[in-house]
Amino acid sequence: MVAAPILLITGAGGAFGAMLKVTPIGDYLGTTLSALGLGIFMPFIVSAALKTAQGSTTVALVTTSAMVAPLLGQIGLDSELGRVFFVRVIGAGAMTISHANDSFF
Repeated sequence: MVAAPILLITGAGGAFGAMLKVTPIGDYLGTTLSALGLGIFMPFIVSAALKTAQGSTTVALVTTSAMVAPLLGQIGLDSELGRVFFVRVIGAGAMTISHANDSFF
């Protein structure tokens, strides 16, 4: 009973991320933000925007990682240490705004 909502939210976040990945919005966002030269701040901005828009930390984490992971080479984070920073930056972005529908709240 306690774990079911977490599993459902994580699954929904993964499905949402997969949908964004197959639609042109992911490519558009990736190329637009990559062209700005934001580097490591790009995953933070995407994660923070998703968290602010819909409120769930879990969905923001899973969706951002699914959407931005293919762009690691373009933003200069394709090394092992770059992936570590990538994960930490997404986590920081997902903790920006807290809504009542978030487990963290």
